[in-house]
Amino acid sequence: MSAPAVFSTDERIGSLLDQSITRHMMSTLTDQGGKICAEYVWIGGNGGDVRSKGRTLDKMPEKPEDLPMWNYDGSSTGQAPGPTDSEVYLVARAIYKDPFRCGVTTILVMCGHLRAPPGSCQTAQ
Repeated sequence: MSAPAVFSTDERIGSLLDQSITRHMMSTLTDQGGKICAEYVWIGGNGGDVRSKGRTLDKMPEKPEDLPMWNYDGSSTGQAPGPTDSEVYLVARAIYKDPFRCGVTTILVMCGHLRAPPGSCQTAQ
């Protein structure tokens, strides 16, 4: 299997991104009004992909149990049969300071996932 085609002068994906825009945004967006950005991260349905989604929190959690459970449609990731039985719940297992987004208060939340029993009326908190 060959690598995907990258169309740039030096055939590196990094050269396609304007790093000056990222640097400018990260240096000027420092006031988050006391809010925390939490990026929930989990392993996808085929076991070889990593997925994530972000949410805003009012305060910094002290431990994983302080974070709210969250949900997503598992049929799109191959983790639920769907279309009517597709809820998958994200459960926080570990919290790390985000090493990729400097200058803002962001955490990475490593998650496990749970399927709701068929026909249950569970809601994410």
